[in-house]
Amino acid sequence: MSLSFKERLHNAIGVQEIERKKVYHAYVHSVAYEREEFDKIWFKGQNATWGHNFGRMVGFDEMTYGHGAYYDRSIARRINRNLAAIPDQYSYQDPRSTFRSATHVLSSGVIEVAEDGLSARCSYLTPGTMTGAIGGDGKHREGGWLFERYGSDFVFYEDQWWWFHEQVCPDIGDSYDE
Repeated sequence: MSLSFKERLHNAIGVQEIERKKVYHAYVHSVAYEREEFDKIWFKGQNATWGHNFGRMVGFDEMTYGHGAYYDRSIARRINRNLAAIPDQYSYQDPRSTFRSATHVLSSGVIEVAEDGLSARCSYLTPGTMTGAIGGDGKHREGGWLFERYGSDFVFYEDQWWWFHEQVCPDIGDSYDE
């Protein structure tokens, strides 16, 4: 309670802004629109990080390559195969959103803004599901479920909250057929 009203208000608004950015990410990530989020919510510095069970991408350039160029190429390969198998399902659509649809529900969120109002940390549980028009075998639909934890850091820079670090910790998951 040693903070002034203005400082407490800044921190409270920061909590809301961080929550809004987490929800925006959950949506664009779920429809494979990864590159749309980078200019809008991510810190552009070379200290920004994004990690998962496959490793950690360090720096804005590596993150945008890993989420944009690399991810889009893997989507393109699958879409080209699926176009040959069921062309009617893919006509006139952005191919990224036909690749796989996911639901990343954000639950049990905890957001803490540092007293100085310049950084924040949050964590969420994210039970979810993913489905695709055609799975890896090129013949059958696929789907799976997962439970993950998200740990995120944000920085307040140039009068805006920016996503700085993300660590995704998969807990459990499998395909619907298992």
